[in-house]
Amino acid sequence: MFINPGKITIMKKYIFLIILFIPAFTKGQQLPLTESYLIDPYVLSSAYAGVHNTNTLLANYRSDWTGIPGGPRTFRLSYHQELPMLKNVSVGIKLMSDQMDIFRQNYFLTSYAYRLKVGENQSLNFGLSFGFYRNSIRFDKYYNSPDYQLDPGLTTDLEKSKIKFMTDYGVLYRWKDLETGIVFVNVTFGNSYYQNAPEIANKPLANYLFHASYLYHLNETWSVKPFVMLKAGKDIPSQLELAAQAYYKEKYWASLLYRGKGIWSIGIGGEILEGVMLAYSYNAGYDIEVSAFQNHEISLGLNLQTLYETVKK
Repeated sequence: MFINPGKITIMKKYIFLIILFIPAFTKGQQLPLTESYLIDPYVLSSAYAGVHNTNTLLANYRSDWTGIPGGPRTFRLSYHQELPMLKNVSVGIKLMSDQMDIFRQNYFLTSYAYRLKVGENQSLNFGLSFGFYRNSIRFDKYYNSPDYQLDPGLTTDLEKSKIKFMTDYGVLYRWKDLETGIVFVNVTFGNSYYQNAPEIANKPLANYLFHASYLYHLNETWSVKPFVMLKAGKDIPSQLELAAQAYYKEKYWASLLYRGKGIWSIGIGGEILEGVMLAYSYNAGYDIEVSAFQNHEISLGLNLQTLYETVKK
């Protein structure tokens, strides 16, 4: 049977347009969820570069909706440190790959942060990240699903958007053990277009985050840090997160988090070896089938400076 290549192209284009418009009507969130900011808040804001867990390479993997095929999978990698040759200056890098069924988005950002002393035990930290992002759609995975019986000529494509420039920036105010700030995320310049549908523009929705925390030192052994964060943005419903983290000897911790719409998270972690941190968190929600929800997140942190000094000894 002869198949007109032009018809295949048109069919693929129509399906591409339908798939691409799905996220626009679902009001899905643009920022993948994570609780790794409780370990290293640099994940949350570039203004935290050089503040906590400096010189730490943090790898994080999160699996959402584990009971549902095609649920989100997110991998993050970050590192930041102070620059010894430049006073009050820190730098860092962030990488992220987020896969949801046939959709994938990748980010690579470099960060610059500057600390300005504004009073006794007070400082303002300014952070700027800039880099690139790209979105892609796995048509081969979509067409190869047993639910679809389409022509084999349509089953080999990986559609990618053009690489686009993007920035994140934030401000952090610190006074003793109080920390609060605002972050603007997914700030992009222009739209990205897909090769087979140049009339369709894709642009991550800009988000902003308000956050605040305070570290209470109960005694020489125990301390507690409550944390509050409000997420919002254009065409994105606002979401409130409340968390509390308890520390034992500043080396081991447990966390409890509530996220809007009835989502709870519990986590544990600690410095299992000199310079090596390991953490795990689990999400659960009421009015949601547990077998379908099951969100898991694991983080591994390596303090490169500590490990180097340990090996050197």
